[in-house]
Amino acid sequence: MAGITRPRRTTPTLHTEASLERRARRSRAPVLNRGTKSGNLLSAIGKKDAHRKPRVRTYTQPPVMARGMLQDMAVPARRRTQLRHRYDFALSIPGAEVRLPSMPAVRVGWRVASGMLVILMALSLYILLKTPAFQVDVLEVEGLQRLTVEDINSVFSISGESIVKVDAENVQADLQTAFPELASIRVGVYLPARVKVVVVERTPLISWVQNNNGNSEEKWVDQEGIAFQPRGEAGNLIRVEADTTIGADGSPQAALSGANEKTKDSQVVEGPTPMLSPEMVSSIQAMGTYVPGGTPILYSAEHGFGWQDPNGWQVYFGKSLADINQKLQIYQKLEDSLAEQGIEPSLISVEFLNAPFYRTER
Repeated sequence: MAGITRPRRTTPTLHTEASLERRARRSRAPVLNRGTKSGNLLSAIGKKDAHRKPRVRTYTQPPVMARGMLQDMAVPARRRTQLRHRYDFALSIPGAEVRLPSMPAVRVGWRVASGMLVILMALSLYILLKTPAFQVDVLEVEGLQRLTVEDINSVFSISGESIVKVDAENVQADLQTAFPELASIRVGVYLPARVKVVVVERTPLISWVQNNNGNSEEKWVDQEGIAFQPRGEAGNLIRVEADTTIGADGSPQAALSGANEKTKDSQVVEGPTPMLSPEMVSSIQAMGTYVPGGTPILYSAEHGFGWQDPNGWQVYFGKSLADINQKLQIYQKLEDSLAEQGIEPSLISVEFLNAPFYRTER
């Protein structure tokens, strides 16, 4: 049909990598036209651009939005620099000063500090254990009356011992075990090498003599009924001669040596076991006022306490001295009655208040 034109179909051009590369090379190559002035100008511009430095593109980090705290994000580590201390000294000349070399600041880490601490502790321990300045020479004791320092050192000596090895509780327990006559013991340990002991000795009241198959053993007893070895001079004591031992409850015992046994339990040391009760000690003291001068008190496992009368007979008041005053009155009346009748007894017993008796056979 006339006057109608159809659009021309164009087929898409397929470009390969080689064609694309040639096309890009042609677009970057300068256009040279030596026959014209413009060509000379372009060539000159091309030579000028050849001496220029290539541009370096810098890229900045895009903003990043992060959730959480700032310390949770990774930040670049900064290099630590050691501070240097600088000292300047002014001279007498105006405007003149001397600058000393700067000294770097020394920082000691915790590992170095802990290592030095361990070394110092080991050195201190060695000095305390091995140096003679910290070794105990003698034991200072105050408050001794009958005991002597030699007596204590004979059973307990810490001479040459390091002061760090001396335990005040052990010293007190050992002294209490060896010397029951000490009523109070206080031990003090002081640097560099001093051990001081302050003691209080018991006051003996009774001299208890135990007769076992012809062998006699003497013990001193104080007001609390504690028995201990005689030492030194004690003055006038009430002498009691016994054929058996007696317990604090008044019951006979087999041996006197076990009266002061002590037990240790977790470093807690009990005091010595009393041989007599304080009440019985008071009763023996009361009986001592009625005993003829120079006459000892007797103790028999069968009849209890008594004495040897100067007239030749023995008198006993039983194992319990609770009613000693009434028994003494009954004995005085019975003695007077026998004297009026002309009877010479060999034994008078007032063990029982309601049934006193006497014997005449020898």
